Amino acid sequence: MLNTAVDMLAAALASGEPTEIPYDLRKEKKLREAAAFIGALSGGAEFRPDEGVVRVTPIARVPWHGHIAVTVSDEKLLWLFVGVAVKMNLSARVSPRCFVAPEDLAAVASCFPGKAELFWHRGDLCVLSYVGPEEFDRKEGVPVPFVCGLLLGSVLGLGRTVFHLHAYYFKKTAVCRTLDDLKSELPRDVLTPIGTYALVTPHLRREFGFFSGERLVTPEDRLENYHVYAAYSAAVRSGYQSRLNRFKAARKRAHDEKILYNRAEKKRVARERYLAELRREAEAEAKAGENA
Repeated sequence: MLNTAVDMLAAALASGEPTEIPYDLRKEKKLREAAAFIGALSGGAEFRPDEGVVRVTPIARVPWHGHIAVTVSDEKLLWLFVGVAVKMNLSARVSPRCFVAPEDLAAVASCFPGKAELFWHRGDLCVLSYVGPEEFDRKEGVPVPFVCGLLLGSVLGLGRTVFHLHAYYFKKTAVCRTLDDLKSELPRDVLTPIGTYALVTPHLRREFGFFSGERLVTPEDRLENYHVYAAYSAAVRSGYQSRLNRFKAARKRAHDEKILYNRAEKKRVARERYLAELRREAEAEAKAGENA
């Protein structure tokens, strides 16, 4: 069931075309919760029991400026949805109809401290996130579906993300399934280099409006979006360069002041030593005169 849900979300988030995914008819009830989550993200999932497939329609926009709410009865799906919401920087409300282990919630909440808030409100688990390109580096302890959700959400996140999956997560079937799904849809944007690392570059700059989050259709919209993104990137680089220049200037000023201080301190110490030596010589001459 988890693998099919991963396939559905990968098709909704990473694909640009409707996708038909085979599914186990006995799992349809729970998979409908995944379909509802895709619907909340502005995509679609139509079950065709006669054919044994579910037809997934890609999302129409990235819902940065909205709030999504879903109900879930399976803990694996809950953490999968939460992972997607966290890495897509969404505001979400999940109504669980299942047990939520406190240690799992604590582990998830500690992944991005200060960037993603998870809290209970009237029995619902709420998510407020702005993690950006924050990397993931956990050896174990975090629910595997949550890691799958982070990988899925990263393709529409903000900034390239590095995942240090280590041997524990890199060998998990669901994680491998997620990476394979994403690499099949976005081979240039999802890489698994040597070791247990995964690099995910979001494709929203090409497919979705920079500010609106709406999926782009016409070449004119794509060109305009490219110019907006280029202008924004140039402004960010300019601001970063200005801060870097100020930092370098302040560091050089502090370095020069330190050098001047050290030189003055050396001169002061040398002068005090010289004066002390003169005093000792004067005292020795005075004592010699008294003894004579």
